[in-house]
Amino acid sequence: MMRYLTLLFLSACTTVPGTGRSQFNIFPLSEDVRLGDAAWKNTLETEKILPVDSPEHQRVDSIMRRLIAATQQQHPTLATTFEWDWRVIQDNSQINAWCLPGGKMAVYTGMINFVENDDQLAVVMGHEIAHAVARHGTERLSQTQAAQVVLAAADGELNDREMRMAESAFGLGVALPFSRAHEHEADELGIYLSAAAGYDPKEAVNLWRAMEQKDGRTPEFLSTHPSPSNRAAKITALLPTAERIRGRNK
Repeated sequence: MMRYLTLLFLSACTTVPGTGRSQFNIFPLSEDVRLGDAAWKNTLETEKILPVDSPEHQRVDSIMRRLIAATQQQHPTLATTFEWDWRVIQDNSQINAWCLPGGKMAVYTGMINFVENDDQLAVVMGHEIAHAVARHGTERLSQTQAAQVVLAAADGELNDREMRMAESAFGLGVALPFSRAHEHEADELGIYLSAAAGYDPKEAVNLWRAMEQKDGRTPEFLSTHPSPSNRAAKITALLPTAERIRGRNK
């Protein structure tokens, strides 16, 4: 069993484009597209989607086209494989946006109303595209499946209480911190994408400071998302590189 697990982990090691981080992902890129497409169809059927001629969609459309062009420039293999699509969801209570594996983007009207300018909206959208570029969705799915294999291998050697402890340890000690690592990685890749698309990367810091003033959040240690202040500090360190990228693409 240990030999099988070792071969599984070695064969599924890839590198995240743009950061060089070693990534465990057992799925081919085509699976990102397939899974994203299935989830997207459900979204279009169940959410209140604004028409494509609405001002909100037109605003998102303009930003998205620039971000896709930047993604195709920086990550051509991934970007040309993705089946891009984007919509605006009518929900003012949701300050949110997301991008499914394979390039399906949704932006909520709550986020559009919250941001102060297109630069901030581009930062948000670039961050979500970065999750797809870094293949975080299928990476997390790979981790879950691998954890199930490991726990199944241990089953029979551990009693019920120890099994529950093992599952909890995986969730708190591996899954949540790794998710925060995904968020920081998406911040880095996303700010570079928005800068390459010509948007002001400094607005990322202003955005997260505004988020910090708005939200009372779960303590970072138990949250899948970094605190806004932590996020702003890390993004500030990325600004010189982002400014250089923006300058090269003006």
